[in-house]
Amino acid sequence: MSIDLFKYDYVPSGEPIKKIEHGIIYFVHNGRNAWHSTWVQKYYPGCMHSTLEEAIEYCEEKRTNGSVFYIIETPAIIICFNYGKLIATQINTSSPLENYSPPWLTDSSRYTKQEEIRTPSTIEEITASLNIDSIHWNKLQQNNQPVILLWLFDHDASIAPITESPLATYRSASHGAKYYLSWSNLEKSINPARAIEIAESFEPKHKKGKIRSISNSRIAKHSTPSCPHERAVKDRAYSICGHLTKAYSAAVHLQEVSTLGKNKFQIKLGVKLSQKIMDIFYTVTTDSDAKITCVEHIKNSPML
Repeated sequence: MSIDLFKYDYVPSGEPIKKIEHGIIYFVHNGRNAWHSTWVQKYYPGCMHSTLEEAIEYCEEKRTNGSVFYIIETPAIIICFNYGKLIATQINTSSPLENYSPPWLTDSSRYTKQEEIRTPSTIEEITASLNIDSIHWNKLQQNNQPVILLWLFDHDASIAPITESPLATYRSASHGAKYYLSWSNLEKSINPARAIEIAESFEPKHKKGKIRSISNSRIAKHSTPSCPHERAVKDRAYSICGHLTKAYSAAVHLQEVSTLGKNKFQIKLGVKLSQKIMDIFYTVTTDSDAKITCVEHIKNSPML
């Protein structure tokens, strides 16, 4: 499952948080396995994975003569949105996010009279709190302990929850180019407690559903689906948006769901490319149990 660096272009402004979960991602690096040494682990494209199997496969693809890889089970918080999932973690520390105090856990004495104490409800609010320069960090973080924000384009994609502590680190060994790498477990040392606490203490604000369009206001009112069929279609539409966003490298938004007939719907998506808006149309068919039976791309409108 592809995990990319987060960009604000991937999601509409003001997108509401649905829920926050905790999970394990797998950080691949090569070099000495000690963040307290002179060697520092760094993020680079492709080094974060959603499963151990994918991380191992990645190492096989990148191996060269003499390569030694480490795979670190890394705790993360998973912030869920309609259009995908934001993953927040921290590297080069044995207790990721230990010093992060999200707004709903932050001591009120840190706020000025002008600041309001409230639980973040949008993507902008949660990412602002994760900035290491914000008041939500108990102490100044070292430059070699960055907070990494990642993005999953598929909102249905799952990350395995944290079920044990501490978490493991794996080290590769080569037995020749004709053989797969073997892996050994090093001493378990990664503490996931803070990620679990953050996720389990979050209570989302429930707001009426809205769909962001690519109009000047970027926000269009939309009623909550009234039947299981419409809910299933809307859910599939968000999934399509995620996949197309990755393809276009620009946010694809759901603009409208309309009924064409019994159990048949049309979804209208939109994407802004080169300062012009292109509409994308699909038809979606469901069966009597509201399961999706057919998704068909109909057309793309000329960019206006």
